[in-house]
Amino acid sequence: MKDMPKVGFICTGENALELSGAICCAGRLMRHFNENGYMTGGCYSCISPSKQTKLLRERMGHMCACNDVVVAIGCDGFRKGDVIPDIITSISHKDLPYFSYKLSSEEYVDVETGVSQRCFPSRSVAAIYGSSVILSVPAELPSSLGKIDSLMSAISFAVGNSSNKQPSKSMELSDLVADFYMERSFQD
Repeated sequence: MKDMPKVGFICTGENALELSGAICCAGRLMRHFNENGYMTGGCYSCISPSKQTKLLRERMGHMCACNDVVVAIGCDGFRKGDVIPDIITSISHKDLPYFSYKLSSEEYVDVETGVSQRCFPSRSVAAIYGSSVILSVPAELPSSLGKIDSLMSAISFAVGNSSNKQPSKSMELSDLVADFYMERSFQD
């Protein structure tokens, strides 16, 4: 089970209300990643990130050291205090333009209905720091969930290539144990 990729979350908001929205969004995104074979590797929240950019840059680096995917939620728009895309860009080693395009677009497919929906564009970005994939998304749940869902196979592909870990096909304990022994017994 230790070979499963981990996903960490950084929740941000310029005030308490925005931060609470980001935390709620993170809860649902955690479940979505877990359903797709990832373990939750940690969470960090930051209020007023525009006043704490140095600390947040450092924390983001720590999250990347412990996780294969880091999702930063909130403060990714066009306001003066929306600094998350700038922080990600400043620490990253490689940009992921296709991911950034999908994350910042004005459309997403609703996970519940499968219907294409319009949304506000953002400055969401994606990049690689070390061997971790970093994604930024708005704190607005339906669009963030829809955009992440549309990228899930690409995220798994990037994680597999950068960290050599693959999401588990099932999160049921019996399936995880069976997968573990199947992989180990045939390789010896």
